[in-house]
Amino acid sequence: MERVRERMGEPDARVACPSAECDGVVRLMEARADGERSVASGTQLWVYQWRGQHDRLVFAVLAGKVSEVGWAFALE
Repeated sequence: MERVRERMGEPDARVACPSAECDGVVRLMEARADGERSVASGTQLWVYQWRGQHDRLVFAVLAGKVSEVGWAFALE
């Protein structure tokens, strides 16, 4: 995770999963994926805003390691 922080800076938000906020981010990520995404309990989403709240780059962090990366698009 240190490399992510070095290159991207601190995330704009850290979202614990499971939670309603986590579900919302994952739904936005699913819109661009082939099928449903599942996020393991204990995962933390590091969210970097892109165009404000419209689009976001999301790193799923589990046990101190990146387990997945994806975009959460507003699809406007």
